[in-house]
Amino acid sequence: MPSEVKPRNATSMNVWFVDAVQCGSALEDWERQNCALDEATNARLSRILDDSERKLRRAVHIALRILIDFHAGPAWRGVPLQVMESGRPTLPNSGIGFSISHTHGAGLIALSKPAQVGVDLEARTRPVRLSTARQRAIIKATASLVGAAGGGASEKEPDFLTAWVRLEAYAKATGIGIG
Repeated sequence: MPSEVKPRNATSMNVWFVDAVQCGSALEDWERQNCALDEATNARLSRILDDSERKLRRAVHIALRILIDFHAGPAWRGVPLQVMESGRPTLPNSGIGFSISHTHGAGLIALSKPAQVGVDLEARTRPVRLSTARQRAIIKATASLVGAAGGGASEKEPDFLTAWVRLEAYAKATGIGIG
């Protein structure tokens, strides 16, 4: 855990990067000893057919539970996460807002007391399957969110993906989804 983490009763917001490949075994060991994942999460993860994707998502969920344990206490171990209509998981009455993202062996977790938070992660530049008009609209919408006057980003894929990640994180934080 980072040394700047505040005690359980403090207001804080922290972001952690999880190398699920390097930490997977240690995270699984912690889970075996503490049984923090709830039954519904275990069931949902077990239905993922791709072994590496299942391990990635499981590792990130275990890391999330470690962070919840640290910030809210062990009483929250095994308490079911509730999933909002937007798909955002929550832990009602815990006093903690969180967001997770995972891709290609890595995860990102934001944890906030008490406000909601959103994160998204893209591990690499990838082909975009959206029309140029839709890409421009997303870049423009994101620019307004970050205070730019409709500019700053070009239509090249890396700038589009930066805009997409920002918009996805915003959608997660607000609970509105990106649809």
